Amino acid sequence: MRFASFFLTVIALLYLVPFTFADQPEVGVIYFRPSDRTAPSNIDSKIDTLVKAAQTAYGDEMVADGYTRKTFEFEENSDGTVKVNHVTGNHDDAHYLTADGWDIWAEITTAGYDQSENIYIAFLDFSSNTVDGGWCGTGGDYLDGSLGGVVNMAISSGCFDGDHGTAILVHELGHAFGLRHDYRNHPDYHIDLVTNDPMVTSACATEWLDAHPYFNDYSSTPSGSTTIAMSTPSISGSDVTVTFTITDEDSLHQAHFFETITESYGFDDLSLLDCESLDGTSDTATFTTSELTSATDSVSIRVMDALGRTTEKKFTVDLSALPDTVVDNSNNGGGGSVNTTPLSLQGIADNFGQLGTNAADINGDGVVNIQDLVLAAGALGSDAAAPSVGSHNLESMPTRAEVQAWLREARQVNLKDPEFQRGILALEQLLVALTPKASALLPNYPNPFNPETWIPYRLAKPADTNISIYSVNGHLVRSLELGHQAVGIYESRSRAAYWDGKNALGETVASGVYFYVLTAGDFTATRKMLILK
Repeated sequence: MRFASFFLTVIALLYLVPFTFADQPEVGVIYFRPSDRTAPSNIDSKIDTLVKAAQTAYGDEMVADGYTRKTFEFEENSDGTVKVNHVTGNHDDAHYLTADGWDIWAEITTAGYDQSENIYIAFLDFSSNTVDGGWCGTGGDYLDGSLGGVVNMAISSGCFDGDHGTAILVHELGHAFGLRHDYRNHPDYHIDLVTNDPMVTSACATEWLDAHPYFNDYSSTPSGSTTIAMSTPSISGSDVTVTFTITDEDSLHQAHFFETITESYGFDDLSLLDCESLDGTSDTATFTTSELTSATDSVSIRVMDALGRTTEKKFTVDLSALPDTVVDNSNNGGGGSVNTTPLSLQGIADNFGQLGTNAADINGDGVVNIQDLVLAAGALGSDAAAPSVGSHNLESMPTRAEVQAWLREARQVNLKDPEFQRGILALEQLLVALTPKASALLPNYPNPFNPETWIPYRLAKPADTNISIYSVNGHLVRSLELGHQAVGIYESRSRAAYWDGKNALGETVASGVYFYVLTAGDFTATRKMLILK
């Protein structure tokens, strides 16, 4: 799952090294074992099945997105099977269990396999059944002037077999082909094996792969380099617009725009914000996003030219002008119209009782109270009553009980002012929106995950609530006792059920598919999730 930071250290070394196309490059395959382990008798056959399944998955996805069927090629034997190059390590198994998983590449390179010039999949046979500190797989590419890349994959049954193994290999090969995690639909982001992994199945991904050297038989050799310049970002409300001017003598194909995020497993990585098609030898790519914050200090862009050569560039940005709140608080002297843009109602409630100048003092009377919250709700109108499971603002969404309390207090004040009455109506609509018509168990997020995830749900009736987590063989792994829960929406991280990836004994569970079951009174529902290390 993780894009190894190792590759970031070699980018500068390879920045302007030209590559030359011959035939379509082929992915090489390696089986690596420590000196004290014996290769399984059927390992070549199992690798052959898995690599061909991944090859087919990529071809199917290209066709599904409207492209001519194309996929990567692999080195093969005369009978058409995958050529598996066996490499025996210089050390015993215990050595590799404590060493960085990427250290094996010094030995593999010495054996004659240069990952800076070709993509290699290394199937690693360690007793830990994982690679690089507990993962099923890792992957990454070299940039700017190289066809190289690496996939490390454990051969344990939990990582290697069946559809799960195919999904992992497809995902990590995506990294080797230059793709980065795509969380644009988070927190509804859900991977169900190969078919729903947006990193490799989105329109951005297939357009990228359509020009990738490993998916094409190019006859030309790149003749020039790619240049990228960025304009000063413009800010409008919470939206940031960035324009890049891009040139390349070999014509341009596509640009991917990224932010840097800290993944759930603790490492910084690029996360896709948007993509744009390019054309000609000079073009511009303009991206507008509301995902960046005033704390964002850099953005990145990856550009592929028409011959599949990739260039990445990171730009420093100053977004301190992004508003910390979105209120334009004009002091109205306690009367007149309210000048406000969408503001978290919860944010106003958190400031109740505050005196003096305050962004939450909507009517400007010097104190934050229920009148300010109701006026803000009225200004928001239908937006105040539109909670969405896919919203990035779930943490600021009030609970049903909070809205009920606000309405009780507002009705006690009961000002006859039309704007105040409009605010009460908006709160009543919000209360309806926060009252589920039916109980539901929703997809966990993130998924796949390592090591933690959140399990959202909705309750149409108050009930004693429990979530049970089971392994694929039906064994109970963990029971999350949530207590008696009121009617409401439990979707944000502060309200959803939380699982830290450990069993009842506090032990971290292995990679694989798990099932989670919500029981709330007489309501029961089941979904599945995937731990991918």
